[in-house]
Amino acid sequence: MNSFDYYMPPRIHYGSGSLNKLSEIVSRYGNRCIIIGPEMNQFIRPIYERAEKILSSEGINFKCFYEVEPNPSTKTVLKAKKIAEEYNIDLIVAIGGGSTIDTSKMVASLYGNQNVDFTQLFKTNDYPFGIYPPIGPNPKPYVAISTTSGTGSQCTQAAVITDDVSHQKLTVFHQNHFAKEVIVDPELMLSLPKGLTASTAFDAFTHAFESYLNHRLAPHTMFMSEYAIKTIFNYLPKVLKENKIEYREELAYADTLAGQCLANGGAHLPHPISEVIGSSITSINHGQALAIVYPYFMDYHWKNEIDKYAFIARALDSSYESKTNEEAARQFNEIVTKFGYTSSTVPVTEGLHLKDFAIYLENNNLLVSAVMNERPEFKDFNRFVVPAEEVYAINSLYINGTVIVPKGYPITQKIIEDLGYPIKLVDSNEFKKIDGSLTCLSLRF
Repeated sequence: MNSFDYYMPPRIHYGSGSLNKLSEIVSRYGNRCIIIGPEMNQFIRPIYERAEKILSSEGINFKCFYEVEPNPSTKTVLKAKKIAEEYNIDLIVAIGGGSTIDTSKMVASLYGNQNVDFTQLFKTNDYPFGIYPPIGPNPKPYVAISTTSGTGSQCTQAAVITDDVSHQKLTVFHQNHFAKEVIVDPELMLSLPKGLTASTAFDAFTHAFESYLNHRLAPHTMFMSEYAIKTIFNYLPKVLKENKIEYREELAYADTLAGQCLANGGAHLPHPISEVIGSSITSINHGQALAIVYPYFMDYHWKNEIDKYAFIARALDSSYESKTNEEAARQFNEIVTKFGYTSSTVPVTEGLHLKDFAIYLENNNLLVSAVMNERPEFKDFNRFVVPAEEVYAINSLYINGTVIVPKGYPITQKIIEDLGYPIKLVDSNEFKKIDGSLTCLSLRF
C-alpha cells in the first residue's frame, strides 16, 4: 500500500432539514457574524430568509453581504472583508456555491490584514498540500452552507478568485481555508435551476474522477471517488427529469464525497485549464468550462491510466465487462460525452464549435489552441497556438453571424479574426450587458 496523508477537519452536518441546526452551530463561535452569499435572485431568496429567521430567533446578530458574483473578484473579497471588519464579527456564514464559499474563505483568512497583496498570495500559496503561515493577523472561523451539488468547496482548502489585475482565475491554497463546520441540506437544492444542477454535478464528477487519477489518495478515498462517480451518473439524469428530494440527497452526498477526495487527491489538468477558460467570462461557470475541456483531455490521457479508466467504465456500464482494459478505457470518453449530452439543458446554437479548439501537448506543456480548420490554408497542422495561461479564446459572443469581443483582449481578437469570422469590438461594460451565446459553448450544459 502506498503511503498517504489525509486531512479533513470540518464537522459535516448532512441531511434534509440540517439547516435548522444553524443557530446552534453559529453560537459555538460567537454571537456576531456576516452572512456572505450570491447576488439576490428568486432561487436564493427563500434560503436567505430562512437562515436569517433562524439566527434572529436565537438573538444572533448578523450583517448581510449578498453581492458575490460568479467567478468572484479580488475586489469583491476586499469589499466583503471591509464590511466584516467594520461590523467586528466573530465568524462568517457562507450560503451558496463555490463562488460564495471561496469568497468567505478569503475574508476569513485575510481578516485584519490591511496590506493585502493578492499578487504575492497567488504566487506563494499555489500548492494544494502545503502548510502555510497565517495570511491575516486575526483569521476568523466560517460555517459553509452549500446550496449546489457540485463545487465541493465546502470540503476543500482552495479559494478560486479572479484577479482584477490580470483577469485570471487563480487559486489561493491554505490549510485554514477549511470550514469549521459544514451544513449540507439537500432541501436547499430543490430550487436550483436545471442548468446549474447539471453543470455543478459535472463539476462534482470531475472532482471525483481527477482525484482518482492522481496517486495521492488513501484507499478509502479511492472508494469514495468511485461511489461519487457512479452516484452522479445515476442520479443527475433522474433529478433533471423529476426534482425529487431523494435524488437531491444522493447528489448532495456525492458532491460532499467528491470534495473530500479533491482536497486530499488534488485536481488534474482539466481544472487549471478550465479556470483559464472561465477567467472574466460572465456567462460561463466552472462546470461549463470543464465540459469544454474534458473530451480533449480524456482523448489524449486515457492511455496513461488504462486500468483506472477501464475500471470506472465498467462500474458505469456492465457491457464493458466483456471488453479488454484498453477497449474499455478508450471508450470511456464516449460514456462521458453521452452523459454530457443527456444532461444538456442549453440548446445547440450556431457559431464556433468545439472542433475549433484543440488541447494538446507541446514541450510537455498542455496548450490550448484555435484550430483554423474553417480555412483551407490551415487544414493541416498550422494553427495559432496560445499557451494555456493566456487563453481568452472564448471570451466572446456569437450574435447574428458576428463575434462580439470586449476591448482589451487582443488574443481573443486575433484568434477570431484568423478563423475568418466577422468581429465587432465593444467596451467591456457593454459586453457584460449583451445577451448572446458563447461562441464555443454550443454543445454542453
